Amino acid sequence: MTLPCLLLAPLLATALAADADPVEVLDRLRAAMREAERVQYAFVVTHEAPVEGTVQRIEGLARMMTADDGPRQFVAGTIVPTASAGGDPFEVSMSRVGDVFHVANRADRVLFRADDVEVGRRLTAFADPALLTPFVAREPFERSGDGGDVTLDGTAEVAGELCDVLVIPGRPGVTGRWFVARSDGLPRAMERVTQLPIGPSVVRLELSSIRPDASLTPEDFRLTAPAGWRTVSVDATTVAPPRQAPPRRGANGLLSVGERAPAFELPTPDGGTLSSEELLGQVVVLDFWATWCPPCRRAMPSIQRLHDDYGERGVRVIGVSTSERRKGDPAGMMAAEGFDYGLLLHGERVAPFFGVQALPTMYILGPDGTVLHASRGFDPGEDRTVRRVLDAALAR
Repeated sequence: MTLPCLLLAPLLATALAADADPVEVLDRLRAAMREAERVQYAFVVTHEAPVEGTVQRIEGLARMMTADDGPRQFVAGTIVPTASAGGDPFEVSMSRVGDVFHVANRADRVLFRADDVEVGRRLTAFADPALLTPFVAREPFERSGDGGDVTLDGTAEVAGELCDVLVIPGRPGVTGRWFVARSDGLPRAMERVTQLPIGPSVVRLELSSIRPDASLTPEDFRLTAPAGWRTVSVDATTVAPPRQAPPRRGANGLLSVGERAPAFELPTPDGGTLSSEELLGQVVVLDFWATWCPPCRRAMPSIQRLHDDYGERGVRVIGVSTSERRKGDPAGMMAAEGFDYGLLLHGERVAPFFGVQALPTMYILGPDGTVLHASRGFDPGEDRTVRRVLDAALAR
């Protein structure tokens, strides 16, 4: 359930000439989405990273509605791994009812439950690209104001619908492209383009079979464990974060390359501690993960290979267990799977200062403690970028 790692396929649209006013298109989009207090649609999410061959895809069904006790969301989909990752497609499901989150891990027949909003959002982050939250917002595109900053980038056809391509600036380095159907003002696709140092990252959501007047009920958002499944509660360990100001963040919410990483001291499984000060002078890989996180576990073999290939060259590879459930045993799980790289516990004490909003999250730190690389989610193709960064750091 990775999922900060969903990746993009080629556009199906064909650019044509634009003849509409961007503010009028934005107003039509706002009005159409404001009326949709309940909506259901089929979707395809693709995410293209600036590394050759790193394209993944998730497709499925999404539902959203507003309710007195909070938002209701549901996603049932199939993740198609990249060719380089190998393996068969696998199914994922998530639901949110107010502040209660569930994720169904069908491969292991486990239903995860989180009653904490922060933990629940991390648990279900893989589904975020599939959810168009402006559908259930009181004021869709409120940040866009009067539309003075929006522009049009021609027109395009998406699944047979002629759409105006509306460009809406976001936070620094991020741009949204909305494909607004001329027939009804509803979106047929959305792209989020993030400018990264090594190139653009593009997440594309394409919608079909949109039912803005769907007759949804609370039962349509309930996710329960079938017979024979286990239900596991996922909770954040209640620990006060260290008293230090967070460093600057990049466009993706992670620490900026070149920024000094926060100081920390965390416990080790043997009862000792390890501090960031002790790591100075070494190139360090930090992988924030949890035993309940399937994409984290999918990433661990590649983390182990980094330890095997670079450990003797002076690179410290460390898994930072965070937001673990009460009976989670990160050290036991690593031993059982044959992973012998470093491990720190209670990473939730420092995760907010590293911008960890979804798992896994990886950082590479230089000998002086500055950030050389930051990434979120599991993408098999990321390994090539990581190795280039490590090779360059070791050559200095």
